[in-house]
Parts: sequence; C-alpha cells; structure tokens
Amino acid sequence: MTDAKVTYTLSYEDKIYIIENVPARVCEETGEQYFAPVTVEHIHEIIKSRKKPDKVIETPVCEYKDGVELVTAFRGTVGIGLSSLDSSHRDVLFREMEDLKKRRKATLGCNMYRLTFSKYESFGEWVYVIKIHRGTEVRQRLQRTS
Repeated sequence: MTDAKVTYTLSYEDKIYIIENVPARVCEETGEQYFAPVTVEHIHEIIKSRKKPDKVIETPVCEYKDGVELVTAFRGTVGIGLSSLDSSHRDVLFREMEDLKKRRKATLGCNMYRLTFSKYESFGEWVYVIKIHRGTEVRQRLQRTS
C-alpha cells in the first residue's frame, strides 16, 4: 500500500462529480483505492454543499452495450445462467414471454403450472420475472379419469 492523491468520481442526483487530489491508500498490486472515514465524510460534504465547483468540464457519455441478452434462473438469492442470445433476437424472446403472460399457465408432462409475471428496470435493462407455481388441476383431472 502506498499513500497517493487520486481523482474520485461520484454520481449523485443525476450529476457526475469529479473530485481531484483526494488522499487515499492505493494497493500497488491491484490499484484498489482505500479512503479514511474522515476523507469520505469530507467528499460527501463537498457534494452536498453545492458550492460552485473549481471548474466545469464537458465530457462524452457512452452506454455500454455488449449485444448479448442473458437468461438466468433464480431460486431465492442463488442464480444460474441458462442461456444467452444475440440482442438482435431479443424481441422474439420478449414476444414469447408476453404470450405466456396472457396464458398465465403452462403444462410440462402431467403437471400444470400457474405463471405470474413482473417487469422492472435495472441498470438501464429490462428484467422480466416469471414465477412458476405448481398447480394440481391436471393431476386431479387424470385421477378422476382413472
């Protein structure tokens, strides 16, 4: 670890703040920066005080797009990647999810499953949540015909 003056960047209330010459401890191997609690408090005071900055700069903003849509299944907090597909095919996947949403049920083998859907935005991406609830309708119908 070595003592250094670093540039600290922070996004707060739809603005990007760049604070120069911030004292930090820097790991020589990884470049990880560590700040004393008093330094972090001072940074927050600088941002919240809304005083006139020492300078204002114009900076380009680019969005990270990797061209890949990921399909992941979660149970509780544990997730496993099921698939990935080229973003150009995502509309087909989203249409199929909307069709499932209208039907609200699916049958696999002799088991009926009730589906519930939700959708939210996370880091600029839409996240679709499909919860699968085991049903008994098909099983009961099969038992009555036996």
